[in-house]
Amino acid sequence: LPPRSFGYVFRPGVIHHTPDPAAASAALFDLGAPGGRLSIDVYPKLDFPSPWSTPKYFWRRGTTKLAPRTLLKIVRAYIPLWLPIDTAIRHIPYIGNRILAELRVPCWNYLDLPWRERLEWAILDTFDALSPTYDLPMSAEELRAACALPGAVEIDVFPGGNGFVANLRR
Repeated sequence: LPPRSFGYVFRPGVIHHTPDPAAASAALFDLGAPGGRLSIDVYPKLDFPSPWSTPKYFWRRGTTKLAPRTLLKIVRAYIPLWLPIDTAIRHIPYIGNRILAELRVPCWNYLDLPWRERLEWAILDTFDALSPTYDLPMSAEELRAACALPGAVEIDVFPGGNGFVANLRR
């Protein structure tokens, strides 16, 4: 892609899946024309147990070494068995999410979906969470530093999207 040729570059959920998120944000920013805008988001670096991040990062040490087909077979086998249990635990007031974080069974469970769709999304998103080679969550400060690029103005970092969003203009 030619540098400085786009008025708007929108890449949610990408730079934290690269070996160097700061370099990735710089490369994306370089695509923006003068006055162009860049919008990216990253997974949040959390300091507390979460049913989303705690199981994922516990298991990724091994799942990223598996062949993708093997990992998908594993996820397709256990999610239909685990999803009803995960659903029941998520409905426990106040402590359900804490229990799931401590159990460390990765499961992306969208309670607002009908059962069949929920099962399909749970398989898809759980596989997606466990399979990428790189998964480097960032704090808001780390994202802000990655966006402090030469020529960047109006840098705005805030909670949203997958965790933290950064919008900036050339």
